[in-house]
Amino acid sequence: MTIENAEFKVTPLSNRIIVEEIPKEKRSGLIYIPDSVQTPMSRGKIMAVGINCEEALIVGKEVMYETNSGSEFESDGKKYCLLRESNCVAVV
Repeated sequence: MTIENAEFKVTPLSNRIIVEEIPKEKRSGLIYIPDSVQTPMSRGKIMAVGINCEEALIVGKEVMYETNSGSEFESDGKKYCLLRESNCVAVV
C-alpha cells in the first residue's frame, strides 16, 4: 500500500509502516502509563504497511509507538513517521 501526493510517493519495504501522527489534543480515550516508563509514546494512524508486516497492522487502524523511533517527514502540513513494525507497542 502506498501514500500518493503531488510531491511524493512512498511505499514502505519489508516490515516497515508509515504512520500519520495524531496530535495529542485530538486523541480519544485514556491509557495510564506509569512514570517509571522511560520511553514516551506517540499515537498515529497507519497510512501504509510493508509486505512483511503482521496481519494486525492494517491501514486505517491507530497504533501506539515509541516516540523518536522512526524517520519523520512532513507533507501537506501533516507529520508522518516511517517505523519498523517492532516499534509499535499496541494497536488501539
